[in-house]
Amino acid sequence: MEHLRVLDLGGVCLYHLPKSIACLKHLRYLRTSDLVKELPEFLGSMYHLQTLDLGGVSELPNSSPNLPIELPNIMSTLINLRHLSSMSTLELPSSISNLINLRHIISSYTIEYPVGIGKLTDLQTMPSFYVSPEHNRAKLGELKYMNNIRGEFSIKGLENLADVDEAKKACLEKKRNIWSLHLKWDHRAASPSIDDEVLESLKPSPKLGSLQISCFKGPFYPSWLGDRSFSRLSTINLYECRNWTSLPPLGQLPTLKSLCISEARAVEYIGGEFFSGGFPQLEELTLKYLYNWKSWCGAWEGDCPKLKKLSIIGCGNLESLSLINLGAVEDISIFGCRKLQCMSGHSLELPHLQHVQTIKIKDICKVWSIEAAHLSPAAPSEDEPHLQLEGFGQREAEYILDMWSHICRLTVKRCLDLTSLPSGNQSILKYVEISDCPELQITSVSPQLWQLPSLQRIDVNGIHGAESIKVFEKSHLELTNVDQLVAALLLKEFSSMIRQLVITGCANLTSLPWTELTTLEYLEIIKCPLFQLLDAKWLPPTLQILCIYENPYEREQCSQHQHFQRLKKVQQCSNKEGTHKNNQMVLL
Repeated sequence: MEHLRVLDLGGVCLYHLPKSIACLKHLRYLRTSDLVKELPEFLGSMYHLQTLDLGGVSELPNSSPNLPIELPNIMSTLINLRHLSSMSTLELPSSISNLINLRHIISSYTIEYPVGIGKLTDLQTMPSFYVSPEHNRAKLGELKYMNNIRGEFSIKGLENLADVDEAKKACLEKKRNIWSLHLKWDHRAASPSIDDEVLESLKPSPKLGSLQISCFKGPFYPSWLGDRSFSRLSTINLYECRNWTSLPPLGQLPTLKSLCISEARAVEYIGGEFFSGGFPQLEELTLKYLYNWKSWCGAWEGDCPKLKKLSIIGCGNLESLSLINLGAVEDISIFGCRKLQCMSGHSLELPHLQHVQTIKIKDICKVWSIEAAHLSPAAPSEDEPHLQLEGFGQREAEYILDMWSHICRLTVKRCLDLTSLPSGNQSILKYVEISDCPELQITSVSPQLWQLPSLQRIDVNGIHGAESIKVFEKSHLELTNVDQLVAALLLKEFSSMIRQLVITGCANLTSLPWTELTTLEYLEIIKCPLFQLLDAKWLPPTLQILCIYENPYEREQCSQHQHFQRLKKVQQCSNKEGTHKNNQMVLL
């Protein structure tokens, strides 16, 4: 055992490291668990240790991953240590600056580094640096010579920075191996007067690939943001830069693919400087919670040639939005922009975008929701194109349905003012679902809708004069609580195709157009008290099964009709609960 090189105690329930570990002089790798919150002094005698992992299994009983793990000062003797990691907070001793071979510090939590951390010039992994207001903590300037830091890196607590020179000393521009940088201020803290100078001084390396700026309170963006020299910058996230009145010229960035701007509350107009350069590689643009944003100039022809996804969310004062030159867009989401109007010639005009696959629009003027997917016939997809309209007015619905004719599935919900449903040119429409449109009348639905060649299913609930209408493959029709006029219209439309017909709760239904139901094989009538078979001689010759439930029509009267004699059998049937009643019958 004395020559053991690797010891993993991650799954062992230990609150303290046993002293016997001190005998393992040749140990290279040691892993403890989260339960160990204090390291013993004898750890300093393990001179050959290269990796110290304090992570372990956080799900162990009584584990407290948020409590800091205190590292003893004697750790300065671990001169071969290269990797230090923990799932908990670390309390680093000042002597850690003596670990000149240390390459990686990995922690899930923010670490307040001790004074002298800047001596670790070969350190490569340092996930974050917290600018502490405490005097015994490292200042930002200690990053000056730590130019080997690579990968993801964040600087937090910038609201505590009292001296611009510390930001300049950090020399972020020389740290060429950092590919992802996050600069973060506390959103609750007051804005120091030097914020603008601080951000200006924190210019990163031109090799940066991803940038995030959070809760910056200065009124101006830095001059370097949008500079063409950032030739590898592909992702930018600007969060809560609340005092900017305009946006930086990010369109100049040659490799920018994803841009998200959120809570830039002072921006009222997005002008041409934002699109300057045309965003040649931009694929995804998200603008969220720009509460005072009213309009933008729109993209010029040729701008954003690769933009695939556009999301605009929670911009309650946005009054105009032109998408005319965004011809490559495939996915559009617009939520919570209540002053926009979705109409031709109005503030939100949706042109015939050739490549749109998915569109979701919710809570805009006179429109609660549009959802559509796989709309473009130019872009084949295994999924069927579908369109969902929610909370639409009549004109808005007509505009949208006329725009997108290549849909297989149409859903219309809660359109309280919708009185009719135009069919447009929906030649491939297969499924229609309509619900909670109380002013919509079946008599005002375009007749072409029922005769579409590809139509397979219609499901209608909660419209004027009908509680429920279901059509399957044009041969199976179910009507629930519909009036006589609606029933007559639907039976006329599908008369030559209906094989199965179920009618429930139609209080004023007295008869059916028997002569037109030339293909009917199965008929079920439930809770239709006025329905009578006085004209039973006109029963279609194809009818095989007739079921009548909860109807006062006497069975004896049915048996008197000679026209039932060709049916195989007349017998009393059971209701849905399995009991027998005289006013229920099945004719077979």
